[in-house]
Amino acid sequence: MSQNEPDWACLIRDCFNHPNDEAILTRFFHESLPYIRAALLAVYSRDVSVVEDALQDACLKYLAIFKKKPEGDFSIGYFIVVARHCLIDELRRRKGHLPLDDMTEAELPATNSSLDSYFRMLMVQHALFKMDPRCQFVLQSYYINETDPKILASWLAIGQDSIHMVIKRCRDRLRTIISEAEASFRASRN
Repeated sequence: MSQNEPDWACLIRDCFNHPNDEAILTRFFHESLPYIRAALLAVYSRDVSVVEDALQDACLKYLAIFKKKPEGDFSIGYFIVVARHCLIDELRRRKGHLPLDDMTEAELPATNSSLDSYFRMLMVQHALFKMDPRCQFVLQSYYINETDPKILASWLAIGQDSIHMVIKRCRDRLRTIISEAEASFRASRN
């Protein structure tokens, strides 16, 4: 822990122990928001207003989290993950869904920071090629062609309430293929 960095464990524990104490909560937000904002901007820097809206949603979630009985130890990383999910939700709200290039930044496993977006997109294309035709169709229709989920559900002859689960399963499969390809690439370089 750096000299200027707060004792996160103590600060978070205080928030759980005193979820209605404005001074403690204010200190948590004052200390944590610069870290969380930086983490979100590292993922999505195209529009700062999107990040700010996601931060507001995250702060509301933090307040709700602090009012619950903590199960396990929480670190600042947990709160960054909550904020990342809020960012993804905000992007979906604004556009109806998350573009494929944003998905590679926000939802897929973190890639080596030296890998640029071109390499990341090559990995996505490789993974799409290796997927079964149905998942290829689902992800390309939804992320690349920006097909409305209701229309996509009708094309697949499934219920509209099921389409997001189908998209999630295909996205999870894509994530797995990319992780395996990345691991294979790293192994071949060693």
